[in-house]
Parts: sequence; C-alpha cells; structure tokens
Amino acid sequence: MVGLVASIGSGLSIGKEGPFVHIASITARLLCKYVRSTKGKFLKKDTNMELLAAACAVGVASTFAAPIGGVLFSIEVTATYFAVSNYWRGFYSAVCGALVFRLLGVWFRNEETITALFKTDLRTNIPFDPLELVVFAGIGVTSGLAGALFVFLHRTIIEFIRSQRSVTKFITSQRFLFPTLVAVFICSLTYPKGLGKYMSGILTNREAVNQLFSNISWTKGQSDVPEQDDIISGWKGPNDNIYLTLSLFILMRFWMSALSITLPVPAGVFMPVFTLGAAYGRLIGESMAAWFPNGVSNVDNALVVPAGYAIVGAASFAGAVTHTVSTSVIVFELTGHLGHILPCVVSVLLANAVAQKFEDSVYNMIIATNKLPSLPYLISVLVANSISHRFAPNIYDSFIYIKRLPYLPDLIESDEKAKETTAEEFMVKDPNLIYITKRISYNRLQDFLNRYGFLSFPVVDKEDSRIFVGSIGRSELTNNLHNNPIISGEREVEEEDNGGQEEEEEKVIIADYETITGINETEMVDTACLVDDNIKTTKKKYKKKKKNKHRKDSSDFIEINDEDIDPSPFQLVQKTTLAKVHWFFSILSIKYAYITSSGKLVGVIALKDICKAINGIKDEKN
Repeated sequence: MVGLVASIGSGLSIGKEGPFVHIASITARLLCKYVRSTKGKFLKKDTNMELLAAACAVGVASTFAAPIGGVLFSIEVTATYFAVSNYWRGFYSAVCGALVFRLLGVWFRNEETITALFKTDLRTNIPFDPLELVVFAGIGVTSGLAGALFVFLHRTIIEFIRSQRSVTKFITSQRFLFPTLVAVFICSLTYPKGLGKYMSGILTNREAVNQLFSNISWTKGQSDVPEQDDIISGWKGPNDNIYLTLSLFILMRFWMSALSITLPVPAGVFMPVFTLGAAYGRLIGESMAAWFPNGVSNVDNALVVPAGYAIVGAASFAGAVTHTVSTSVIVFELTGHLGHILPCVVSVLLANAVAQKFEDSVYNMIIATNKLPSLPYLISVLVANSISHRFAPNIYDSFIYIKRLPYLPDLIESDEKAKETTAEEFMVKDPNLIYITKRISYNRLQDFLNRYGFLSFPVVDKEDSRIFVGSIGRSELTNNLHNNPIISGEREVEEEDNGGQEEEEEKVIIADYETITGINETEMVDTACLVDDNIKTTKKKYKKKKKNKHRKDSSDFIEINDEDIDPSPFQLVQKTTLAKVHWFFSILSIKYAYITSSGKLVGVIALKDICKAINGIKDEKN
C-alpha cells in the first residue's frame, strides 16, 4: 500500500487496479487460512479459488466503484471456466467494496452523495446518429490495432532490458534507483512549465478522464461555464490547437504508460490505457464535430457529441489491451451514461477481435513469462474464438510470457492429437513417482520431509499393493512426525545440551531436488555447525551417543492418522485423454491429479506435465 501511494504520487502513468486486486487477494488468502484453522483441514482446498475470484472482483469494484463490471472483468481475466455458484459471492463482495469506497468519499466530504466516479450529463434522447455507428466501428478497429501495438511495445521493452546484461545487473542491484531515474525522466517531460504544456502534462489520469468526458465541443472554443473555458484553454496549449495537444498527449502517454508498467513498483494497467482510449476517442469526436457542425444527418437535436466518442474510445482501447468485453460495462458504471451502450459494445467487440489476431493480453503475457500456474481454455471448443486466438490470446497474456510463469498452451492446432494422447503417456510414473505408505518408518518419513518440498503427498496402503488411500498435506505429516515419542527423547537431549541457552544459529545449504513432476527445485537442508573446541566436541559425542540410544528404535513404524488423510483428492484413470485432462484442470482449477488403475496409484499429473505434453504435440506437427 505504501509503495502504491508513492508510485502513483511520483507522476508515473500507472493505475491502481492491479495493486488493489493484489491487496484483496492477500486478504482473501489470510481469511482462507483462518477458515481452514477453525472449520476443518480440507476446507481450504475447496474455498481458496472461490475466495480469490471474489477478491479480484472486490479489487476492481473498489477501484472504479463498478461492482457489476468488476465481477465480469474478474471472470474474464482470472477464469477460463467460471462456476455459476461463485457469482453471488463475487457480486456480494464487489457491491460491499464499491459501496464502502463511495461512502468514504461522502464521509470525508469529497463527494456530496453517491454518484458515478466520472459523472457525465450527456443527452440521452438522441445520443448519436445511426450513421455514426460506422465511425464507432472504425474506432474499435483502430483501437484493436493500437492495443496490439501497446502490448508489443510493452513486451519489447522488457525483452530489451533482459537481453542487456549490464542493464539487468543494474536493475537487480539498484531496485529503488532505477524506478526513481525513470520517474524523474518522465516527470521532466511532463513538467507543466516545460514540454508538458504542449500535451497537458499537468493532468493526472483521473483529471484527464474527467475533462475528456466533459459535455461540450472544444472545437467551438467557447462555453457559458467558466470551468469549461479553463478546460478548453488547457487543451489548446501554447499552439492554440486542441488537435495537436490531443495527438501529443496520446503519443507521449502511449510509450510512457508502456514503460511505467514495466517498472518493479506497484502499478495497474487499466487506468492508463483507459485514459489513452478516452483521448483517442475525444480526438475523433472533435474532428467529427468540426467536419459536421450540424450533425451527420443535419437533423435538429442530433449534433455530434465528442464526449460520447471519448467514452467509446476508452472502452475500446482498454478492451483491446486486456482482451475483455466487460470494459463496456465498467464504462457505463463509471460515467452513469447509458446512451452509448450499442456503440460501446460494437466497438469493444471489434477491438477485441482485431487485437487478439496480433497480440496476447498483457495479463497472460505476464503469467507466461513468470511461469505462473495458469491453464488457458481449450480454444477449439469455441469456434467463434478459435480464429482470433490462433494468432494470439491478451496484455494479461503478455505479462504471463514476460514473467515466465507456468502457463499451459492452447490446444488449437493439436486438438485431434490431444484426443488420442492418454494420461499414461505424460504422467509422472515409476521410478520417479513419489508416495508414502500409511504405515511408514520414522526414518523414511523424516527423509521424505527433508528431501522433498511438496505441499501434499499421495498415500497408499502398502508398498506391494499400492492401493490409493488419499493424500496428506505436509503440515499434517510434520505433526505426525513431531507427535512421535521418539522425537521426545531427542528434544530432551538437545535441551540438556543447550543448557537453557539459545541455540547457535544453524547453517543452511541449498540443494537441488526433483519435484513430483520431475522438475528441479531447491530445498533447505539443515546442517549442524562443526566445532573444534575439545569441550564442545566431548559434549557432542555424549549427545550423539545418547541420541543413538533413542535412534535404535527410530526404524519403528508410524501409523498415519486417518483424520489427517484427505480421502477424496482428484483422481483420473490411465486412459483419460489429454483433451479431457485439460478440460478437468480448467473447470476445477486444480494443480495436480492422481492417476489410478483398479484402485492402484500408478502416476501423478501436474500443470507442467500437461504443458510439456501439449508442447510436444505441437513440436511434432511443426
């Protein structure tokens, strides 16, 4: 929160929607842990994703006071398949968040009452001429191209930084200095007494949107309201030309926004692109007002409304960058204006269709580049979207690629092969399959916990039969280990050796180990400090001798409690096709599944295993 306040106050062209969603998700995670501790051991697994989906809706709703658009937006950017049962949770929490956000504005006397965030007073009897729909469609197409260019520029900046070792080393070593230098550079360009006067650099994103949505034609250059005159004079600039000022505002904010959101600071994407779209729409609207001063059809009360074009442009460009349609709904809630519903929806759909043919969304790009666990939906199922996603998915997709997050590719070109590939072909199986028996020795259980960092382990009844019993979490296994009587004696020895004083700090080494999916990770291994002092060596020998006395029985078996075992983890059979596995992981938002044959555990599948299988099929076709 402190970082968000500082980054927004620095003058960077960034938003706060992303950080608000992050804060809401952290809160939901903490609540989930609390619910788990009070309501049961396995409740967390069932409610975690539901709470996170609701948290995303709260973050968006609290940013824009748009509960309906917030819920729809959260669905589009976080879930491939969304459970209908989660709707009421999302709407309830989003309404509460938006209500508190607007009430705080009234209580602190920033607002007179609860109204739209960017309230407009556009006419609703004849908001636009039917012939203007052609222009609105053109805004959608051009916004789609501009949105794809924005994502491309954003990714290019990050790839350039990563390709330059000296720059990467500087950023890594100077985490605070690099954003500071960029902020100083951008602020120097937007300084109102310098270059900023040519592009309304004094305005923040919110101030700019408020003025771009003003219900008056700037082309006429006059108004009966003094406040409107100030707005017009501000956008005319030293050159007395609103078109030049708007054009410079768009061009400069375009690359500044793409650069700002690459910085290692809390930053949102939505508001900068929303402002850019509003400026572009206003530029088109003012041009239309100049070309058709009496309206497109020369009909009374049907004059061109430039603010309406700004609203359509804001929704279109934001939708093109994020690959979402819910931006049209957010615009209606932000402005309280419903007269341009049809132009907004048409323009946003066209912008999405064009943008998806050329670039990913910024969110998916971040996920893919950071290798976060993510499962894109099976595009071949939806014919309407298959063509557009064949070229590229949205700016969220772009973030995925940039940050190298775990991201499963689509099954566009490989859907037929996916129906022939079965789970047994890409699952983790013997000899790499890791599992524990219900009755396990103390030494082996301790070795498992020290060697593997898994959060959950499959449990079988016996080593020879391997009948799958369920799964057990790491914390439950640790409790079983600590409650073993053998450890009690070792603890007594350690306490006696310490003599009531604090233990010396243990050294830690990092060692590679293989995960359940065969991917190397690192594990923390505790090692005892070696001492040369004779007295300490004698004590250590005595301690070791006494501990060995207890360890003579450490091969005894520990019976894992049935209460600690989850008896119903997700299971699949060997012959389940890759397409169905992909579908199950998407619908249920699971991270791994156990493969059984006649009740016997034969393998495990995780997100990365599906990713490897899909990529392997695509490589074969190429």
